[in-house]
Amino acid sequence: MRLVTEILHMEQRTSPGKRKLRIRKGRLIFAAIMIVLMCASLWSISDILRSFIFSQIAEVDVLREGVAKQTQTVKGLLIKKEYLVVTPYKGTVKYSVADGHRVKGGTTIATVTVPNMENSAGTTNYAIKAPVSGVLSRHIDGWETVLVPDTLDVVKLPTLDKIESNDQPVTTGVVDKGQPVAKIIDNLTTLYVYATLNPAEIKKMQSQRLSFINVEWQNQPLEAKVQKVLSGSQPAIILAIENYPDELLDQRWVDFKLTTDTKEGLLIPETSLVRQKGQTGIFQVWKGIVRWVPVQVTGSLNGQVVITGRDIQPGIRYVVNPTLAREGDRL
Repeated sequence: MRLVTEILHMEQRTSPGKRKLRIRKGRLIFAAIMIVLMCASLWSISDILRSFIFSQIAEVDVLREGVAKQTQTVKGLLIKKEYLVVTPYKGTVKYSVADGHRVKGGTTIATVTVPNMENSAGTTNYAIKAPVSGVLSRHIDGWETVLVPDTLDVVKLPTLDKIESNDQPVTTGVVDKGQPVAKIIDNLTTLYVYATLNPAEIKKMQSQRLSFINVEWQNQPLEAKVQKVLSGSQPAIILAIENYPDELLDQRWVDFKLTTDTKEGLLIPETSLVRQKGQTGIFQVWKGIVRWVPVQVTGSLNGQVVITGRDIQPGIRYVVNPTLAREGDRL
């Protein structure tokens, strides 16, 4: 009883300032606990909200084999085997075979009508025949005897880009003796294409030592052999094409789509990669649950990457847009 009385006397002797300090500390501790609980609640709510938003916007796709291509449109100069056809007399020429058609050697492709006072009709017609078999063209540009495959190593190639194309064909009308009125293009021999490229592409081709390259002309795929790679002040390539449509021959300059690089394998967008624990991986969707798995990137091109890995194979579902994804999310 005496001990209790002494304790009460001590409490009574405690100053009001100390009692206020104890109350203030208690309130601070309580406030801190409440803040922690509120943060935990907010974190839990935000995670639930994130998970809900992710489930609504998540884009899921399956891994599949594919090919990524890097293409470049280039203007190509055609170098082909051409035979000029000249008229034997001065007169009026009239064609009997349409431009761009195949003809056999010896076929009459046109006639030239010349005045002849000894003839009752006052004129004589002379046949103009194809010297060889091939494709008839009336687009004469003056380069037929210069740009020939046999002289590729002799012609000063860097100046070829200055050659202009002649889009106007020779038409029916008066011609002089010896004037070229058509040409026959050999459609069974190799077609060569000269095209200028930027130095970076030339260096890449030289480092890769490509033997063949894919080109497209008017959406038609063509396989071309890399005949020669030219560096220097005017970087360019010379391609050799064996199989091509006849319509391609009746031109000097054409626009090609050149495939300068390809990547093959399991392709995904580069933005689908996720870094965790110093490794690169993706979020797979396995039985409705999102899980992170590591991958190896073996190549990249135009925003796409080729991946491999122990848990990576065609048909596996993965998250395309993983910004809000977390391990264990359900989809």
